[in-house]
Amino acid sequence: NEKLAGSACRMLIPRKIITDNNIKFKNLRFREDAIFCIELLLKTNNVLVLDEALYFYHLNQRSVSRDIRVEHLTEFVNYLICLNDTLLLGNFDQKKQKNILNSQKQMVINIFFRTIFNANLKYHQKIKLLNHYLSKDIFANYKSIEARGTKGEKQLFYLVKTKMYFIINFYYWLKNRCFKRQGFGF
Repeated sequence: NEKLAGSACRMLIPRKIITDNNIKFKNLRFREDAIFCIELLLKTNNVLVLDEALYFYHLNQRSVSRDIRVEHLTEFVNYLICLNDTLLLGNFDQKKQKNILNSQKQMVINIFFRTIFNANLKYHQKIKLLNHYLSKDIFANYKSIEARGTKGEKQLFYLVKTKMYFIINFYYWLKNRCFKRQGFGF
């Protein structure tokens, strides 16, 4: 459920549940609140979630979530590993586990793309970096899981895994040949 994911400050929880079950924030730089929430939900029957903006990302200029850089990407892999371990401890059926993990993998892949594309690197470095992260063990079963997805998901996954080199080359060709000469610049 979208309202249950993410920020713990949106939830009203008796302190006793947290202390009795030794629920703590993991030593992660990103998404530690999501892991906390999942662990909490595994130990509770009811949670009151406030449906209003109580937590504002990106407001602080020094916020970690505001400035995700290439050197932070390993933290997202660590998050997925921690999420996988947490889900294995829960009483989720396997299909629900895969759905949760896959949605988070897709979010992380999107962050990888956005961060790597915005990095000041040459295109072959971007491809090498993207392949480095997508080759991590946590993404090993992603293809077989996505194969059961919709046609659009299958096409996106195929594009990510096989055609990224051509997309990046085309982007740079377009940037250098068309836009700069016409004064549009990036």
